[in-house]
Order: sequence, then structure tokens, then C-alpha cells
Amino acid sequence: MSISHSEEIWNNINLLEDLLYNGGFKRNHGEFIPDNEIYVPAVQEEYKEEISSEANVELNIPSYGVTQPTVLITVDSGLNTDGLYEGDIRSFMGKWFDGIQLDWQAVCSYIQIPVNYPTDPESRKVVITEIKKYNPKAILCFGQNPASYLLGTKVSLEVLRGQVYRVENYPLLPTYAPPLVYKDPQLKRPVWEDLKRLRGLIDYA
Repeated sequence: MSISHSEEIWNNINLLEDLLYNGGFKRNHGEFIPDNEIYVPAVQEEYKEEISSEANVELNIPSYGVTQPTVLITVDSGLNTDGLYEGDIRSFMGKWFDGIQLDWQAVCSYIQIPVNYPTDPESRKVVITEIKKYNPKAILCFGQNPASYLLGTKVSLEVLRGQVYRVENYPLLPTYAPPLVYKDPQLKRPVWEDLKRLRGLIDYA
């Protein structure tokens, strides 16, 4: 039985992980999800009307990084004048991207979506418009708040993560924020599965 090109890449990434981290023995990998199953059209439909015109409100949206990023990372806290997180958390996060051969400091940008941002449609227009300026290949949401804000849902991150959504035709992956994973190593596995999905999106966007 033939497999799709994206599934072949998924399998190759898993084989590489086996070789690098387990001496070649097969590990427990996440299930491959075909392209036609991982996107959620309802998310895209939800925002069509909302962003059809320019917003009439102003929001301060802190942003850092390159002007034309491959990946746009959304966070709700932890930003500093140098970019994203500091100290051990910053180094910890850097290893995530090293694992998928991505130079995050060269190809990523970050925008902050504070917890107290208004959730009305006009305010969301501003945030979506800001994202469109970057025109990334993918959006990576660190934590519950950015994912909930952009997807317009209060569903928990545990339920949201593991799938790829679309907002204004940009693929969006929710995952756990580095500070939380740093404190709870059991979250490393689901984050690694999310990062492999991110790598596939970048390569075949």
C-alpha cells in the first residue's frame, strides 16, 4: 500500500529520533494524521467574517524577532527585550528547535497576547492583522491563553494540542509553554510530537 509524501516524512523523522535517542530501537511514536484530517475547517470559517475589514480599535502588541519569520510564536508572558524567555528556560526551549533542525533565533518571531486582552471581534481583528503582516508558514502557540484567544474557544490545551488548526489559512499548532514543560518533564513527549508536526508544516507549506 502506497503512503503519502507527508506520511513518508513523518516516518523518516521517527526513524531519526530512534537513531539519535534510543540507539536505533523503535520507540513509541504518535500516530500519523493525514493532511486531510489534521485541519479543522470550522476554525477558518469562524474568522472569515471577523477579519473581512480593518479593525477600529488599537492594541499594543509586543513583538520581537525577524521581520519575515518562518514560524510565528505566540506567548502570553515571559517576553523580555532580547526576544523570548530568559536563562535556563531560554536554553531549554532552544533545544526543542535544535531537535527539529530549526535555527529559531534566525527564523522565528514572537508576539505577546496578554491574558487581559479583550476578546471581542474587533480586538481579534487587530491581532490577526498583525499576524498577517508576518505571513509565517506556521503559528506555534505556547500555552493555553494564546491558543484560546486565536481559536476563540475555552477548550483546554490538553484537548486542543495534537492537532493542526487554521486561522486565516495559517496552520496553527497549540502546545505547552516552555516554563511549564521545564517544571514537568512528562510534557516533553507531547511537545516533541507537536514539534515534529511543525517541522513537517514548514517543509511542505
